[in-house]
Amino acid sequence: MTTSLERVTPLSQRSGIYKVQGSQGATYLVDRNCTCPGFRYRRHCKHVELVKEFQMSYQAQLESDLQSKIEELYK
Repeated sequence: MTTSLERVTPLSQRSGIYKVQGSQGATYLVDRNCTCPGFRYRRHCKHVELVKEFQMSYQAQLESDLQSKIEELYK
């Protein structure tokens, strides 16, 4: 079973653009906007929220990794 964050793929580390697989299998490009039909009408969608969640998770992982390395240095 795929978790929702597994449906998010960064196109590159610096572009800020993500590829998100929708629940029905369609693929959308997301930055601050999304290419899905719902975003065009409502100006927000679950794909943008998913990317925000992915970014927060990624940032938390980086911080955790950094903290682990710092602790290793000072052992």
